[in-house]
Amino acid sequence: MKHADWFSELPSSPSIRAASKKTGIQVTTLARQLNRGTIPAENVIKLCQAYGKSPITGLIETGYISPQNFQKSDIIVYALQNATNQQIANEFTRRLGTD
Repeated sequence: MKHADWFSELPSSPSIRAASKKTGIQVTTLARQLNRGTIPAENVIKLCQAYGKSPITGLIETGYISPQNFQKSDIIVYALQNATNQQIANEFTRRLGTD
């Protein structure tokens, strides 16, 4: 997807000035990036975070990464290592089918 199109499809279709204010990216910098047709990955992440969009989805949509970059096993290991004991217990209970 073209970066300018991606930007215009952000939630609430922000103006450059509004996005700049919300992300801390300079207005002139963001405008220049959109005119060039390339928003750097770090600014894609900032825009996603500011507008409640998954940074991973944003990076995929703008072509920085592809879904093939993610190994299912890596995601599972990461999720398990970062899950709280309560989250693990809830999943265990759900799988057993008991309340």
